[in-house]
Amino acid sequence: NFRKIFLSCFIVFSFLIGGIIHWSNGENTATATNLTGGTYTVTVTAANGCTATTTVNIGTTNNGITIGDFVWFDNDQDGFQSPTEAAQGVAGIIVKLIKAGPDGFFGTIDDIIVTSTTTNAAGNYSISCVAPGTYILMFNGIPSGYEFTNQDAVNNDCLDSDVNGLGVTHPFTIGTGQANNLCFDAGIHVVCQNIANPGAICCNQTICEGETPAVLTEAFAPIGGSGALEYLWMQYIQIGQSSPQWYPIATATSSSYQPGALTSTSYFMRCVRRAGCTNYSESNIITITVLPAGSAGCGGFAQNFSLKPVGPTSVEIEWVAMPENEQYMYTVQHSVNTVDWSDITTVMGHHNTTTTNTYKFLDQTPLSGVNFYRIMRTAVTGVQAYSDMKSIEIALSDLNAISIYPNPVHSTLFIKNIAKYDSDVAIDITTANGDLVHHVVIAKGAVELKNLGMEELPAGLYFARIRFENGDVKTVKISKF
Repeated sequence: NFRKIFLSCFIVFSFLIGGIIHWSNGENTATATNLTGGTYTVTVTAANGCTATTTVNIGTTNNGITIGDFVWFDNDQDGFQSPTEAAQGVAGIIVKLIKAGPDGFFGTIDDIIVTSTTTNAAGNYSISCVAPGTYILMFNGIPSGYEFTNQDAVNNDCLDSDVNGLGVTHPFTIGTGQANNLCFDAGIHVVCQNIANPGAICCNQTICEGETPAVLTEAFAPIGGSGALEYLWMQYIQIGQSSPQWYPIATATSSSYQPGALTSTSYFMRCVRRAGCTNYSESNIITITVLPAGSAGCGGFAQNFSLKPVGPTSVEIEWVAMPENEQYMYTVQHSVNTVDWSDITTVMGHHNTTTTNTYKFLDQTPLSGVNFYRIMRTAVTGVQAYSDMKSIEIALSDLNAISIYPNPVHSTLFIKNIAKYDSDVAIDITTANGDLVHHVVIAKGAVELKNLGMEELPAGLYFARIRFENGDVKTVKISKF
């Protein structure tokens, strides 16, 4: 740096005869000292009132560096240059490099503007030959209706905004031999005048599973702020095995909202903000209680539930369930008196959320007489719901209530009864020559399905003799292949 600048003969002469000297850096002596690079003006007023002014431009040979970077539209107002915002620079912003005046403080009237520049069409700027010293940068000329974004919002000096609400950086020091610093940035965004109160929505409801709730409406409007109101509805749901949380409903952006058909208790709230603001305010929470299918006043969950006989001793059970927004487990239950129910099989739900879900089960051991069936559905939360009850009659005599199949048989022979007998029933499987192959007993009062191994036996004709305690006998021919 130049350490001293000596005045012209006119300045020296004027000083000697009582003239007044004033430098633009605030000094009032004939010699201005400790000047850094930049432009300085000196005005000398002689005792007779005559004045003379001259300008001195001081360069530097002491490792000046380049500083600068970027001014951008921070559309999401988070103080961080997102990848999409990297191409949204602000042109025509004036950037001033300033050092403190003689009082040593920034922000006072004696601050010295060392130099200035303007951002280009891409929002970039640079200032070269910055000599060692302490400075601030001031950004001016942002568009009307915009303000500077949050200062130092993220821990990344090259991607955050370095200016306060007045467009001024913190003081920074350039050292001798320092590398260029292209991380002085400023973000701007639309001025936000947000709401003071988000208003309220109405009303809590109770519906049956699968029904569509009433429209959620506005109880009273948002208060405060200026600009258009922007709405976003949220629903509290669970996805997969994660914990439940609030998720936005992408298409719900009006003051009211009409949910679709619901299958479980659901929670909704409305978020509101003014245009140009990023932060939403949340309303009260609406609870829509959904009663499980089969609850008092609610129909069953099965859109279609039917029974049909298959052969003389089996019943096919079919049910069609509504779309399943969660994982269910279905249990087929059987009864002969509609009071005492027993589980005969369990089926895991298909969990198809967009269309109906169809299920079938073949009950091979119904009882002779009237059989009652229903489907119990269990949610992952343990909540149970029931279908309507259906009945079917299997009318067989004691002799015909025992079936032996398949016939012909190759590997396994099944024997089942659908009537409960007052005494044991004996069944012998013999060869055509009368040799005993299998002997089984259907116990008194039992309904059983037995399987007998036949694979090791030679092909040919066999007989099954069913003997009742009252002396009745039934013989069935069996072909083995």
